[in-house]
Amino acid sequence: RGVLSASQNNARYLKNGDVVEVAGEELLASAVPVDFFQAFAFEALPNRDSLKYSEMYSIPEARSLYRGTLRFQGFSAIMNQFRQMGLLNTNKAVLPGSLKCPSTWRQLMQSNLVKFTGDTAWCDETLACLKYLGVFSDASLSRKRGWAVADEFCGLIESKLSYLPGERDMVAMHHKIGVTMPDGRTQTRTCSFVGYGQVDGPTIMASTVGLTAAAGAHLVLTGSLTNQGVMTPTTSQVYTPALELLRKEGIKFVEEIIGHDKTNDADPLATAFSKAHSKNADVKMPQDNSKSPLIDRNTPLFDRNTRVAHRSAVQQRIWPFVTANPHLDGHQD
Repeated sequence: RGVLSASQNNARYLKNGDVVEVAGEELLASAVPVDFFQAFAFEALPNRDSLKYSEMYSIPEARSLYRGTLRFQGFSAIMNQFRQMGLLNTNKAVLPGSLKCPSTWRQLMQSNLVKFTGDTAWCDETLACLKYLGVFSDASLSRKRGWAVADEFCGLIESKLSYLPGERDMVAMHHKIGVTMPDGRTQTRTCSFVGYGQVDGPTIMASTVGLTAAAGAHLVLTGSLTNQGVMTPTTSQVYTPALELLRKEGIKFVEEIIGHDKTNDADPLATAFSKAHSKNADVKMPQDNSKSPLIDRNTPLFDRNTRVAHRSAVQQRIWPFVTANPHLDGHQD
């Protein structure tokens, strides 16, 4: 449910010194394609308040700050149509007058609680996804969570899209930072991670969250931290040994520095942001992708209904299915 509700959060970020505000109802429509990884067709949408990182990371001079959520291309468009239908409505369901409360999905889709106005109003990918999920069937509603349409929809997604035996999850992260040197030279620094869960074992989401907490506990219990009180991982005393512990557990980021010989008067962070949101992102990758540390060649081209698909397949209108997990609330970077 957290994934569904997060798709309607307000967001704001900094671009070229200007604060950009995105209302919750416009969030999904603001998604843009990004080319951080050549093997995946991703899109990005702003994630809550990016401005707070100016103080958190001690970079008040930064004129562009953007924290985003990565999804497969097409995800946001489908989710936005779900929102327009009312399937993401978290308000308690109330029917006007003496109308009978729906007891099946078919009845719900035909009721005033959902704004489904027929097939012609929605794109083919959305309709195909709805049919796959079974919203036009006579399957019974649970109505166990306070009777909100979003709760019913969340339960349906959980039952349809939970991992099957032999499937695994994937986490992708990318950081792009523009740097201006004292002599005026500029650099673009990138830091990327792509990880996969174990088949019939821990998910990569559980590993990245759990092992990070375990690394912090290890540093406390072994006396590696000399400072006292509440500490944030933005201090080198914490993140340097913690990242090394994570590296030993297989959670390793790939870093790269892209230098520029000429002085660039433009704001490097704004330049990095603009390139990240273009179809020609300035990110160097190995020419032979089979040797890339960011690509697991053992992963099938398609993992259950094209949940993981190569760029060319996605561009051929293969829709990504919506993925939701109630245990991942708040962890979607």
